[in-house]
Amino acid sequence: MELILDASAESTAIGLSDQGTLKWDSANLDPQQHTRQLLPAILSALEQTGTAFREIGLVVVALGPGPFNGLRVAAATAKGIAVGVEAALVGVPTMRAEVHRCPSSLHQVRPVLRAGRAGFSTALYEWQGHAWEQVEELTYIALQDAHLLADSTVTLCGDTTILPHAQSQNCPETCPSRLQTLASLGWKDYAEGQTVIPAALQPIYLRPPHITTPRDRRH
Repeated sequence: MELILDASAESTAIGLSDQGTLKWDSANLDPQQHTRQLLPAILSALEQTGTAFREIGLVVVALGPGPFNGLRVAAATAKGIAVGVEAALVGVPTMRAEVHRCPSSLHQVRPVLRAGRAGFSTALYEWQGHAWEQVEELTYIALQDAHLLADSTVTLCGDTTILPHAQSQNCPETCPSRLQTLASLGWKDYAEGQTVIPAALQPIYLRPPHITTPRDRRH
C-alpha cells in the first residue's frame, strides 16, 4: 500500500493507494491545522481501512509550492513514517501533479496554486510528444495582475477559483483528483527507481516564509 500526503493547498488531504490506484481518500483537514491534525488523520485512515503501518511500502508527498507550514509538516511526517516502517519515499512537485490531471488533447495547461492571500504560483506546460513539458519557469504573480494571464487557448487547473476570469478555462470536471495523480505519479517514479532518501527530501518554496527575527537577535 502507498500513503499519499498533500498539504500543498490551504487544506490537507490524505490517501491510500494500491500500485498507483487510489483506494481511499480523506475529507480535507482544516486549514492551518496541519501540525495538530495530520498524524491523527493518518492513524484514523489506517484504522478505517484496516491497514497496518507495516503494510505501507511507499510514502508519496506533494512537494509544493504551497503553504510553508503545510509543506514543512507533510515533508517531516513523510520522512518519519518512511524511516519508521522502512518504506520507500517519493516527492512529487504539485505543479506536475496538477498538469497530469488534464488530458493531452488540451495541448497547453497552466496550473495555478495559491501562494498566500495576495497571489499565486504558476507555470505553463505543453504536451510535447508523449509527455507534459514545462515551458515556462515557475513564477509568483500577484492577484491584482491575474488578468495578464487571460488566454482563451490555455486551460487552467488547480486553485482557479482565485482568478476572476477562470470560469471558461478550467480543466474538465471529469479529470482525476490531485490525490489520484499523486498516487499514480508516485507509483510510476517508484517503479522506475526514482525514490529519495528521507534526508534529501525538500519541499518547493516559491517565496521564503515571513519569519520574525527572534527578540534576542534583534539589534
